Amino acid sequence: MSPEDREREFLDDLKEKIKILSAKKRRIYFRVEPENIVEVAGYLFEKGLRLSTISALENYEGFELVYHFSDDGTGKYYCPKVFVPIDDPKVPTIANIIAGAKWIEREIGELFGLTFVKHPSPKPLLLEDNPEIPKTPLRVKRREHE
Repeated sequence: MSPEDREREFLDDLKEKIKILSAKKRRIYFRVEPENIVEVAGYLFEKGLRLSTISALENYEGFELVYHFSDDGTGKYYCPKVFVPIDDPKVPTIANIIAGAKWIEREIGELFGLTFVKHPSPKPLLLEDNPEIPKTPLRVKRREHE
């Protein structure tokens, strides 16, 4: 199957669960609702894609999680983006289907204060033995007038 056919197959199979945000030569970003991330990540993983990492960002609307799945045979990345509200920072874990997500989710949870619901081992990873580092050190400090 050609890389183009593979891409079409993925996007067609996932069309009910995703919304394309942008497509570049080697990367496709698409929006996924939090309740669909387990299904979408599972699909990509079952098709042989590798979870490279998950990146997190906080903005005024909430958190943005980008899951970077590499199709090593084609050099293309498929990147589901999940937007998590600031007032309810919870998202389903993918660690129960992709073991490589365990530490990444623990790190993001600890540094940003997100909860990965049903994570198999949600204990602190980096900061538990260092009381001088603030809880959730990567969270934006909000000004009172905002």
